[in-house]
Amino acid sequence: MPTLVLSLFASLPAAAQTLAVGDPLSDYARLRQLTGAAEVRSVGVRGATSPDVLDATGRGFDPWRAWIDARRPAASDGVRLAPAGVLAGVNSARPWGVNDGALWQGKGANAAATAGVAVAWGRLSAEARPVAVWSQNSEFALSPLAVPAGLSPYAYPTGTFQRIDLPQRFGDATVARVDAGHSFVRARVGPVAAGLSNEQRWWGAGRRNSIILSDHAPGFGHAFVATDRPTDVRVGTLEATWLWGRLRESSFFDARRDNDLRFITGAAVSFRPKFAPTLELGATRMFVQDWTAGGPGGRDLLLVFVPLEKRAAITPENPTGDDERDQLASVFARWVFPQVGLELYGEWARGDHSRDTRDLLTEPEHASAWQLGLQKVMRADSLRIWRLAAELT
Repeated sequence: MPTLVLSLFASLPAAAQTLAVGDPLSDYARLRQLTGAAEVRSVGVRGATSPDVLDATGRGFDPWRAWIDARRPAASDGVRLAPAGVLAGVNSARPWGVNDGALWQGKGANAAATAGVAVAWGRLSAEARPVAVWSQNSEFALSPLAVPAGLSPYAYPTGTFQRIDLPQRFGDATVARVDAGHSFVRARVGPVAAGLSNEQRWWGAGRRNSIILSDHAPGFGHAFVATDRPTDVRVGTLEATWLWGRLRESSFFDARRDNDLRFITGAAVSFRPKFAPTLELGATRMFVQDWTAGGPGGRDLLLVFVPLEKRAAITPENPTGDDERDQLASVFARWVFPQVGLELYGEWARGDHSRDTRDLLTEPEHASAWQLGLQKVMRADSLRIWRLAAELT
């Protein structure tokens, strides 16, 4: 039986302190860069986006300008409403959903609603925008293969999936819960911001998919240090973020309770050179490991500075340089040509570090993933833009 998917997103205009990852306006802000209506900005390090992504150049095609002006925050400090939104979908045969954040779109009806407030006071800002999710979670046929002992009956039974917390179904009851959503507290000191957050992050130049981090899952609690706005470093413009967080296993993977927590840390940087300000070059690095009884130590907090090559970790006790952490790294690029309404982008990632430079150059495909994409926009009439987009991951 085919799957029927009906999706609706409604967002109520309100003054917003930031753009959440997944906000429809975030995608439109990227389109405005292609039409010349907005300055070209980095898109590879998204999360807690500064409000100035909404600024306009006064040029180019900008049919949603009135809606944008309604959502631009007031210049003064104070309390204001955050955007409210509703996402709803119906799956007639099987679970299906893409980049839905905290909402798991199971078989049947599914819905998510979010609203909240934003507060600004001097160098401090905060936002509380929880999301309530509900899934009918109707029954459907699971894999006919037997699930190995020790795993939940809803876990995937075969191959590599036995080691991934990726349930086929989230139990046999209706799913209803409230997630912290796009909520954070942060402080600014010059061009640097630091704080605590539960928001989703998106690292990489992709528009539909991302290899390292995306909004295909809920956000997670983490601390962060980041550039608060694009920073001039003389040779170009820099944006970066560094985070430390905790991940929790779902209730539908295995029966063990001693392995439910993971420590995650990573950093992402995006650079636009002065000689080509519409070119974006970036890199990410991330580690995921078991959460130890005493919590992460000082060395764990600085893992992003560990050498990339395995040979740097070789010791008499560890002659191969292997470790038990899950390491991820990527490089990405995006080039925008506003004169013709075109952008090209790509990313290449590794899920394992190489022994040395020779190993990397002779076997670059080992544990690798890649992405290529483009967008071309054309003005249809006074109120519409045509977009041609393609992305292969």
